[in-house]
Amino acid sequence: MRTSLARVFSPYFAYQGAGGENTSMSESFLTPEQVVNQLVDTDPNETAEWQASFDAALKNAGPVRARYLMLRLLQRAHEANIGVSSLRNTDYINTISPENEAHFPGDETIERQVRRLVRWNAAIMVHRAQRPGIGVGGHISTFASSASLYEVGFNHFFRGQDHPGGGDQIFFQGHASPGMYSRAFLEGRLSENQLDGFRQELSHQGGGLSSYPHPRLMPDFWQFPTVSMVSHMVLGKPTLLVNCICVLSKMVTQLPLNLGEQTLSQL
Repeated sequence: MRTSLARVFSPYFAYQGAGGENTSMSESFLTPEQVVNQLVDTDPNETAEWQASFDAALKNAGPVRARYLMLRLLQRAHEANIGVSSLRNTDYINTISPENEAHFPGDETIERQVRRLVRWNAAIMVHRAQRPGIGVGGHISTFASSASLYEVGFNHFFRGQDHPGGGDQIFFQGHASPGMYSRAFLEGRLSENQLDGFRQELSHQGGGLSSYPHPRLMPDFWQFPTVSMVSHMVLGKPTLLVNCICVLSKMVTQLPLNLGEQTLSQL
């Protein structure tokens, strides 16, 4: 990933967040259980005794009794106003504990820094578009809330059109376009003057950037004109159908010629 961290949108600079230091249990009891491994155990011996007691109950009385004891402890914690999250099981909670997670394939530190720059410059670009005399504004929170998703995709999943196996067809969320422009700026694909012309395709000197994905105005940048949910549905299904036809056609052309009596409809 050939990205220069120095290419920050010049009117502003990138925010540098605080480091992720461990938090002592004595400092806060409101930390959710999902990050318990990031806390400092101030009394390991006592913790080991509690764990041994639970293991003994599980071994001698069985899982039903062990579950009952845990539920009663949680109930007692709530009665004592201890900040323990409620039991819940949804698709939005990672069931894989940190120690069992697969190794991250990239450099998390660098990718986090790049993501901060991309998010910051996207916000500043929209803010600049609201300056006096322009006042066109834009969307900030859409990309800010999905920056990690897009950056992981760009760094590890999305394939360009020159990929040996073929490029991906991606329907980007239209209101998140500032983030795509911001990343392209860090990559050197867009200039600062272009970013300063966001939503000013005709009025900005030297040309601007379209508000949303617009293949006709920016054919070398966008694939699909995606903004509303309707356009996603209208374009998505036919595109999927065409892709399936192309794949099937390629498979048929690669079939052996001696099919015998087996017809194409039987394949």
